[in-house]
Amino acid sequence: MKKTLFTLLFALGLGMTVSGCSEINVNINLNDTGEAQASGDGSFYEELNEANLFDSIVERNGRLFYEAKNYMKDGSEDEYTIYKDETRYVINDMDGILVIEDGEAYGYDTALEIPYRYLFIDNFDRFTEETEYKTFCIMDDQEEIVSRYTEDGLIYMETTLPGDVAGYFTWFGYTEEEVDSVFEEYVIDEETKEIISLKSYVVNDDEKTLYSEQILDLDCEEYVPDQELIDGIFGEDVRTVTVITDAGTDREKEYVQTITKNGAIQVYAGNDYYKTLYSDPGCVTLIEGVDRTKDLTVYVKRRIDYSDEDNWAYCGVGEEKEADLFLICPTVDMNDEFNMSMEDADTKANFLGALNMERGIYESDTRMYAPYYRQAAMKVYSMTPEEREPYMEYAYDDVSEAFGYYLENENNGRPIILAGFSQGADMCYRLLEEYFYDKEHIDKLVAVYAIGWPCTEALVKEFPQIRPAESADDTGVVISFDCESEDVTDTFITPAGTKAYTINPLSWSTDTEAADRSLNLGACFTDYDGNINSEEKEFCGCYIDGERGILKVTDVNAEDYPALVPGLPDGAYHIYDYQFFYRNLEENVGSRIDSFLNAE
Repeated sequence: MKKTLFTLLFALGLGMTVSGCSEINVNINLNDTGEAQASGDGSFYEELNEANLFDSIVERNGRLFYEAKNYMKDGSEDEYTIYKDETRYVINDMDGILVIEDGEAYGYDTALEIPYRYLFIDNFDRFTEETEYKTFCIMDDQEEIVSRYTEDGLIYMETTLPGDVAGYFTWFGYTEEEVDSVFEEYVIDEETKEIISLKSYVVNDDEKTLYSEQILDLDCEEYVPDQELIDGIFGEDVRTVTVITDAGTDREKEYVQTITKNGAIQVYAGNDYYKTLYSDPGCVTLIEGVDRTKDLTVYVKRRIDYSDEDNWAYCGVGEEKEADLFLICPTVDMNDEFNMSMEDADTKANFLGALNMERGIYESDTRMYAPYYRQAAMKVYSMTPEEREPYMEYAYDDVSEAFGYYLENENNGRPIILAGFSQGADMCYRLLEEYFYDKEHIDKLVAVYAIGWPCTEALVKEFPQIRPAESADDTGVVISFDCESEDVTDTFITPAGTKAYTINPLSWSTDTEAADRSLNLGACFTDYDGNINSEEKEFCGCYIDGERGILKVTDVNAEDYPALVPGLPDGAYHIYDYQFFYRNLEENVGSRIDSFLNAE
């Protein structure tokens, strides 16, 4: 499952972690203050939740040992254990072991077969907060008690949950349609209210299937780290890793950690400032090919602070609208660099201008947000997709950071439209991949206007939350197309052999039937202030090419609309994608919002 807001690198002895763990038992419902709610037998639920906080258990018993087994639909199993006492926390799972104690964190990675030690960039407390499991489980406010009785000092309790509460079942391999409800069996200490064991079942057509077992052991022995692990981390023959943050600025700072040679260093920065590791002070070249026997110096870039409105081109523009727009800018950086500088005033002005050119499609119906981000410069599109990807990831780090900030601080449950043109469309797909596997976010998604970058068959197959639009008013879907003349057969945007899912913006169908120009409500050609310099109704027709899924435009002379983008052939109408169909798109945004609101 993709982790939100964070990036994880762990390669050849050096990694960077900015993510934490999920809850142990995910049948959790929180109120607006982030506290667990309870209904029905509320006081008992509250007592149970408080009693099963790991810190509470350790305070009463000195230590605990917790074991969980998860059973996937395909027959595979996932197992992990947790040990905790007053000074030490240990988690042991299929990935290896992690020990947290005395301001240190270290462990062993099973896949790489190497010990590792963390280097913290001022965030040890946040690391423990995000990494350590906090509780055995939390009773959900929709969890109904089916039966409960007491015998020999133990409470035996059975509960049920409606299936639509448990959107996380995709992790176990189940679809929501395969989960009618969830059935759980508790064994609880009557005096302390500590949960001794918990079994959880998927219920479908009255048939129960065990998917999770959890057991608490309070008679465990004290954990003592294996000596071989200690020697692999704190031995005498060590190497040193130095991390320099914000090189060449007044915020520059140095962090140092050592480890026995051949061990790995994990660099943890939380999600506050830094993410990816680089080999140069300018933070352009990603670190790779680390020799785990030698000292090493690496660099990290500072994140953009999206609590500062200066880092937004639009921040809440249009307060009275019923839906939010998160709009991502296309490529405007034509400089000889790989990613845009946030200190480049001229390029930022072009950035704002490019957004203004398309804002009229959305602004009548949405409250608008559009972050500045260190987008990939035009020069990277001359590279192969593999060569280009590090610079796209660099750009996406900012987009993800901005969207995470927006969700946490601005959205407040409002319907969302994602939109982007060209590189902005690419970023939309990445947001869908990272955030919208989560039912909470999917349920707020009106639509995604990912224009000018293909919604490929491969993308849809890998990420089921990316659903191509099929009509004028379906919701939670991707509206995508890229325009060409009828004689173009290959571009770097949609290469020959690639098949894209496209919807016709005139007929709002996905077949190959031609839509007549009479359906075109108006092509609008805009400037950097968002003004419409010219408008023409019934400007062009179009149809979907069955081979590549590209949108073929009719009734237009290619000589009058040159490609302009380096690397695109004549007849590639990419930069006119939304301008040719401006009024149809504008109308459609309102239609999909109405459809979404009427379905609520």
